[in-house]
Amino acid sequence: MQFGQSIIKGYTGIQSLKTLSKKESIDVCSQCHALKDMIRPGYLPGMDFEDFFSTKFAMLGGNPYHPDGRVKAFGYQQNHVFSDCYINGSMTCVDCHNPHSNGYQDINRNPLKGRFDNGQCISCHAAKIAEISKHTFHKPESKGSLCTSCHMPFQQHEAVGSVLKFSRADHTISIPRPNIDKAFGVENACQKCHAELTISEIDLKTKEWYGELKPLDPLELVLMKYNDDKNQENLISLLGTNSDPSIQVFAGLATAFMADQPIETREIIEKLKHLSKNTDPDIKGVALAYLDLLKKENKKLQSFTVSEVEQSKVSTRWSLALAYRGEDQIKKGLLLPGIELYKKAVKIWPENVRAKKGLAEAYIMAENFSKSIQTFGEIIQKNALDWQGWAGLANAQARSNQLDVALEAYTRSLEINTYNAVAHLGIGNLLFKMNKNVQADRHLKKAIELDSSIEEAYIYLAGIRMRQQKYKSAAIILDQALVLNPIHKIGNMMKSELNQIK
Repeated sequence: MQFGQSIIKGYTGIQSLKTLSKKESIDVCSQCHALKDMIRPGYLPGMDFEDFFSTKFAMLGGNPYHPDGRVKAFGYQQNHVFSDCYINGSMTCVDCHNPHSNGYQDINRNPLKGRFDNGQCISCHAAKIAEISKHTFHKPESKGSLCTSCHMPFQQHEAVGSVLKFSRADHTISIPRPNIDKAFGVENACQKCHAELTISEIDLKTKEWYGELKPLDPLELVLMKYNDDKNQENLISLLGTNSDPSIQVFAGLATAFMADQPIETREIIEKLKHLSKNTDPDIKGVALAYLDLLKKENKKLQSFTVSEVEQSKVSTRWSLALAYRGEDQIKKGLLLPGIELYKKAVKIWPENVRAKKGLAEAYIMAENFSKSIQTFGEIIQKNALDWQGWAGLANAQARSNQLDVALEAYTRSLEINTYNAVAHLGIGNLLFKMNKNVQADRHLKKAIELDSSIEEAYIYLAGIRMRQQKYKSAAIILDQALVLNPIHKIGNMMKSELNQIK
């Protein structure tokens, strides 16, 4: 209505989900229900989702997926796109979930009794219901004859650990493959009920019932093998073709791109050129970023990569992929190569804030504080409400001993985001150095309250207690820091001093 467009009587202007392709339908749900990387801020419903987000780029960082797509993190819905039901069928979220009632339905939109109702599966796999025990080898009324028991078993999220139960249904609609499940560290569906059986016994029984199990997709098998041996000579085998399922192509491409040392061979270059023609902007962007890594020694690639950038969705992803690799290089201690990758990422897409922040942080690590201050300054000049940019600027200023202006920048960061533990830590650190112990104490406590994992806050707080000659309190606080990081150099020195005082 705000755009002044005419509205047809009886039509809201909202597109019906029934008219969408399976990918478009998935993208509607992915706005909230997916692991995704933000390409740029500012998304509002109705805008082009791919202009702002990628649902695959998480594979470039701490990959949240096993090679077959089963998830290690919270976004358990997203791995639906790895399922045969999606890749080789037409299954979308609304084929099982009613988005309005929050209930369950079959592919024909008939309501179901609940989330374990076999109707979700037999509306497509109708032959299985006639004599279900012939397929399940369990009594019809038992849990073993529920489709979800075997194909959507609940899996504990790795990030939560094993003490607190926090599990979700596996949306890859997987086939129980006992030995592969074991290799991935995934609890096999059969073990959920038959904990007394070994994996070997379960494997023998499944083969007795079903014969040789359907293998994983070839690209998934290759990825599984590469994750085991990390043989750089096999990078070529990770690269699929434009006719393969896009999610599996990206999984292999992402792994090859993030490998320790990209290997340049004629075959790899030709495969990357082929993938750079893919219609998926995620695949196209990373293929071009990979070629960009190789073009330093190959002059022909320089003109090729430049000619391929004709749309913003590709150039933003190309830039973001290089930023991911830059971050990874720096984590491995390769500071100068990481800085060069960040600079290249910014050159391709000057608005890449992630790359700019990474570059500014890398300059701090390289003790090039003036460059860091300049880069953070560009970030906040573009967006004065970027609280992380202000905090980064303050950190760079503090490291260059500009304490007063650093305090102002931290304060500005805190004004924008009052729940900003980093700014409280920074202010506490500066006030500690200025011997303003009471004010420093308050900010350091607030930093710990907001984020109890910040070890430096405990260190500085313990230092204040030692100044105040409250040694018992200092020891207790210091122990909390050393629980978080037992090898903290300064923390252990302080611990040694406290032991001598005692």
